[in-house]
This record gives sequence, structure tokens and C-alpha cells, in this order.
Amino acid sequence: MGTLKRGQRGLKKLIAEPAENQAKLMEMLISMEAASLIAMTAKPPEPKDLSETDLALWHVGYRQTLTNLLGTILTMEDATLRTDAKALAAAYKELGKTKKAGHEEYQQD
Repeated sequence: MGTLKRGQRGLKKLIAEPAENQAKLMEMLISMEAASLIAMTAKPPEPKDLSETDLALWHVGYRQTLTNLLGTILTMEDATLRTDAKALAAAYKELGKTKKAGHEEYQQD
């Protein structure tokens, strides 16, 4: 998850000028894409006291959240290649929302 965190921080400085920063943006986004695919196969710390079915559903939700994150990253790649700063900024905001929601649900204290 460190790659995702570093990538998100690095993107903030580059998204306003996608044409000028296209190569660096794509490098970061492709790295984040790979990290999200790896994270999807990880087994996060599980909550206690869930039934077998609820635990299975929790894991499905975890993977769905990462799938949403991956979709947002791909949207950012598209916006970068089209040099669409407005779409890139909107997707960046969505990336932050998805990250926050995922951490609230799936990070154990």
C-alpha cells in the first residue's frame, strides 16, 4: 500500500498540468495500478466475531473497494492521455474518497 500512498501524494503536484507532466503521471499511475492489483490478492487483518458468511462478504467488499480504486486509477490514466486537467482533478478527488472509505472499513486499529 506504500506505493499507492506515495503515488497519491506525488500526483497532487502534477495533475494541474497533464500535458507537461504526462510521462511522470503515467509512470506513477501505472505503478499505482500494479500496486492495487497486488493489494487485491492480499489478506488484510480480519475483524473478529464475524460469521463465516459475513467474513466472506467482508473479503468481497475489500476486493470491491480495490476494484473501485483501480477503476479510478484507470480513469486518471485516460484523463492524463487526453490531457484533460478537469477530469484528472475530479478523478483525483474520487481517489481520495475511495481511499478514505476503504481505510475506514478495512484498516484494523
